[in-house]
Amino acid sequence: MKIAVLILAHKNKGQLERLISVMQHSLVDIYIHLDKKSSLSPADFSQLDVRFTKKRFDVYPFTFSMVEAEMELINTAKKHGEYGYYIILSGQCYPLRHIDDICDYLCQSYPKPFIEVISPKIVKKFAAQFSYSYALKKFRNAYLPFINKHFPASDIIPYRYIPAIIVRTATIIKSVFVKSPQKCLKKMGIEPYFGPQWWILPDVVIDDISTLFENKKFCDCMKNCYCCDETFFQTAVMIHAEKFGIILNEKGYYSNKKWFTIFSNGHPIVLTQENFEQLMYSGMLFGRKFDSDIDAKILDMIDEQNLRMRK
Repeated sequence: MKIAVLILAHKNKGQLERLISVMQHSLVDIYIHLDKKSSLSPADFSQLDVRFTKKRFDVYPFTFSMVEAEMELINTAKKHGEYGYYIILSGQCYPLRHIDDICDYLCQSYPKPFIEVISPKIVKKFAAQFSYSYALKKFRNAYLPFINKHFPASDIIPYRYIPAIIVRTATIIKSVFVKSPQKCLKKMGIEPYFGPQWWILPDVVIDDISTLFENKKFCDCMKNCYCCDETFFQTAVMIHAEKFGIILNEKGYYSNKKWFTIFSNGHPIVLTQENFEQLMYSGMLFGRKFDSDIDAKILDMIDEQNLRMRK
């Protein structure tokens, strides 16, 4: 069984090369999407056995551009071969087990999906992702940093509230005329779901997701969700949840993730040597996130441990 590794990258050429190197395997093909804003180019990796997407998206967090980049990776992989599993990684992810062990594990697990799914109907803190339209999020993403940069002084703090007030007011007005993603999905007979962006999915699931990506009505609805990259795939997967063996527990979770992450204020922290024991005993296949400019030694420690385990 072949495995497609799909990497979203935008910086740190050396760390990306290292990730590519440790993911090399006879069963693995590697595909990379380079952010359009990135100074990196496919020519920088001409000596490596990888393929790049022809189309490069200008990717921003929380927006549908992230989904478009991921689907471009999926479609590029499907054009070049047939794969049993698709693994989505960022350039700052890193395997916590040897690639031989990862391939063996997935070959034995097929066609089990590895993804975390959360129901906003039960876990209410995630309901806001679907409760009203975020069509103006591009405005906020573009102009709030501008205001923060040019009006940072404490004596003009009121100016810092202007973008938030404008966006909030405009969104309230827009909500009168535009249905929320939740209402749009309900009209389509689809329940919304949420979860982390990173997953390992079998071909049978990917095929269904690819079909949904061609559904303009569904995509237009999902574009108005907050954190599109953390709603699109979970919602798509759960349409045929029973077929894929996905059952939420009484708390509204299906947790079959394979990433080790530590969050602080809703964002993943950079993992360092201090986290080594946690990483090695986590039982996860990958860690997120690492930064070789901050701590490259942790990657050395992981590689050394994995090599010892293979002997």
